[in-house]
Amino acid sequence: TQLPASHNACIGGVASAFPSFAALKTAVDRCLAAVPSGDNCCSSGAANCGVAGNTNMPGWDTSLVTSLEGLFKDKSSFNQDISAWDVRRVTNMKETFSWTRSLNENIGGWNTRRVTSMEN
Repeated sequence: TQLPASHNACIGGVASAFPSFAALKTAVDRCLAAVPSGDNCCSSGAANCGVAGNTNMPGWDTSLVTSLEGLFKDKSSFNQDISAWDVRRVTNMKETFSWTRSLNENIGGWNTRRVTSMEN
C-alpha cells in the first residue's frame, strides 16, 4: 500500500526519506510555523512533519531531495543543526538561507559537488 506524501509515514518508529522537495518544504513550513526555531517541533507533536514522523529536523532523511531552493527563506528564527543532512543529490540551493538570521550551525561538511545554483 502506497501512502500519500502528506501522510505521516513513520513506520515502526523509523522515519522515511523525504521523496521530494515539495514534501520537505511542507514539513519545514509546518515545523517552523509551530516552533519558529525548529526546536523539537516533530517530537513534541507541535507539527505534522510528514514522512519524518516524530523525528526532529536534525535527523531528517533528505537523501532523495534535489533542490533546497528557498527552503528556509525568511525563516529568521530558524536555528537547527542540520549538518547531518544528506544533500549530495542537491543541484539547486538558490536562496536556501536567504534572510535566515539566527542560523549559526556549521554545514561546512555538506557535499555540494552537484550544486549549480547558490544565489543569495
